[in-house]
Amino acid sequence: MAHSNNWDETVPTNTTNATDIDDHIRKVRLDIRERFGIDHKIASSDDADVAYGIHTKVTLEDAISEPSLDTDESCIYIDDSDVDGEWRFLDKRGIPQMISFVGEVKMRMGTTVPAGWLALNGETIGSGGSGADNAGAEFEELFTFLWNELADQEAPVSTGRGGSAAADWGANETLTMPDSRSRMPIGVGTPQYEKLVYTDGGTHEVVATDTLTGATSGKTCVVMEVILVSGTWAGGDAAGYFVVKDVDGAFQAEDLNEGGNNDVCTIAADTTPFTTRTIGGIGGVEMQDVEDHNHSHNHMWHKGSGGSTANIPGSAGNARSYDSGGSLMQFNRFADMYTDLDATNAGSSSVDTVTPWLVVAFLIKY
Repeated sequence: MAHSNNWDETVPTNTTNATDIDDHIRKVRLDIRERFGIDHKIASSDDADVAYGIHTKVTLEDAISEPSLDTDESCIYIDDSDVDGEWRFLDKRGIPQMISFVGEVKMRMGTTVPAGWLALNGETIGSGGSGADNAGAEFEELFTFLWNELADQEAPVSTGRGGSAAADWGANETLTMPDSRSRMPIGVGTPQYEKLVYTDGGTHEVVATDTLTGATSGKTCVVMEVILVSGTWAGGDAAGYFVVKDVDGAFQAEDLNEGGNNDVCTIAADTTPFTTRTIGGIGGVEMQDVEDHNHSHNHMWHKGSGGSTANIPGSAGNARSYDSGGSLMQFNRFADMYTDLDATNAGSSSVDTVTPWLVVAFLIKY
């Protein structure tokens, strides 16, 4: 922004005539008003009823380098490491924190999309000449991010992936964003839980968070969930399996101890991994198949592809067979509340929907 005068702290000189002082005072006031007026409410003439001097906005210039702060200070600045710049907060530890970043996904109630975000609903993005649903230079960083992070089947480019994101952007290709509508987010990675089958469960009932120790092997694991298939703990004939994590070695055919409680149950073999299916997602996700049993806890499962079927336990413990051919996800919150999202393939009519649902919109930062 241009100003009427350059800021010069050497003027006036010591030899300035006293009759010129009023002119210099007016000049200083003009200089201050022009500069402070960028972000503050200020005018050429004062009004006692107006809150002059308050901030109307805060204008930040890209930082040449990360700001240097004194002890216990913090600040907000714009990082100039990319073209558009990113807001950052430098905490008092001197650690920069992003306020938002390209590709960030958040949930929001309603259908209104705030500036700087797009609804994650399968629309296309591209350059100004691409004809995309969202076209313009402001979407280049998101285009590049999704191009690099997702496979073409997850974020397809209009004529297939070229040599690079820059090349496809320059060729006015469009990229289709994932569609989050009626879909559930799942964490990336392979489940770390294992299965430990038990019998002869005694009168001391094992519960989630207990640490089990092999009476012979000395190996330990942490119980995440206890599945009771038959018998009772009170009757001393409980049988089923534990969902466990943090297994520190190989168990053997032995009794298990829990804290000061010895021989709480018996196992015939070491832990075994749950069967997994690989499904789409960033880097792929493996989901554990459910067991054919009836109890009240959360499950997720994947309708497989490639000619196989995925057996889904019914509300009475009877397996339903779901045909292959897609990525249908189902979720069970309570044992007797299931949803047939594909009643035709399931070969049965729809049953009660899973409740309660909270429906939100997924947004992605560009």
